[in-house]
Amino acid sequence: MAFGFASAQVQVTFRANTSTVQGIVDSTGGVDIRGSLQDPGWTPLADPMTSDGGDYWSIVWTFDNSQIGTTIEYKYGGSIQDPLTGIVSSFWENDLPGANYTG
Repeated sequence: MAFGFASAQVQVTFRANTSTVQGIVDSTGGVDIRGSLQDPGWTPLADPMTSDGGDYWSIVWTFDNSQIGTTIEYKYGGSIQDPLTGIVSSFWENDLPGANYTG
């Protein structure tokens, strides 16, 4: 008798609250996730999060069987568009203007 197993996948929702950060609104900025879960890793702006309204952002990441049980490192990043020039600047979570980051 033979048994077959389907590939296991796990979906994880990452959420961020930007209420203490100046300028992070869905019309002029955004939030992204960066880390070892990316290929290549730690790439700013590559995986933008979706605005859930207000100060809340989320992204769903699907991990396959080979990643289940491994350590994943990640941080949040942000981007802010200058209203005068239209230039988008990318920041790490603790470097965002107005971020109340401790840790």
